Amino acid sequence: MPWYIFIHPALQLFILILGIINLNEGFNQKKRWTFSVYRHVNRGFIFSILAVIGAIIGWLVNQSLENPIQISGHRLIAFIIFIFLIFIVISGLLKRKHSYRMRWLQFLHPWFGFVTIGLIFAQLFVVITKIIGW
Repeated sequence: MPWYIFIHPALQLFILILGIINLNEGFNQKKRWTFSVYRHVNRGFIFSILAVIGAIIGWLVNQSLENPIQISGHRLIAFIIFIFLIFIVISGLLKRKHSYRMRWLQFLHPWFGFVTIGLIFAQLFVVITKIIGW
């Protein structure tokens, strides 16, 4: 196996940890007086951009192998995660004063993040089941 095959899993684990930290900070914003929206938004953009880059790197690494690894459901979950990332970014960018019709989308913003992190865990589970041979 080539050495660069481990770049994708390492990057995705970093993205997962970053997403959990940002999701925790977002859910706990009402409990703290010192909630930094700027830091939360920056981490969210970094999470979204790195998730897309991680998916592209995973695809490129898999295409560069002589025998590409086929993991059923892994690519489908990646596309669903990408759709939820779009929802996260759109619902996070809405301003309160201009979005009187879109309050439902702002309400769903943290839950889009929660589902995205859950789907990343589902991808991890699919990979682990492939490794152990289920």
